[in-house]
Amino acid sequence: MKKVYYILTVILLFQLASLFGEHNLLVSSANADKTNYNVNSEKVLFIANGYNYTEGHFNKELRFIEFLLGTPIFPTERQEGLQETSINFNNNRVGVLQEVNQIDSQMQQIYQITDVVYLHQ
Repeated sequence: MKKVYYILTVILLFQLASLFGEHNLLVSSANADKTNYNVNSEKVLFIANGYNYTEGHFNKELRFIEFLLGTPIFPTERQEGLQETSINFNNNRVGVLQEVNQIDSQMQQIYQITDVVYLHQ
């Protein structure tokens, strides 16, 4: 079952890659691994009804987006993303935090893949 999940994840990434015009996703996404994302930052960016959204949460989402794109986003795009996240967090804080955790979990699995051939075994 675990192999099937990995295969589906990679297929999804390749499909998303074509939407962004990046056809060599796994190679170009090595850039995301070189960028220092402080995903453990506890600096609070937003508070809504007792829930905190931290810089670490945002960096996990940023890492995922840049992984898909295979390149860093512009500072203006980053700011727009932060503003959209603020609105979404205020409207659905639990949902946003769950999405961040799911994205992070999937990214951890993807980073563990060292050989694409393994997916076809």
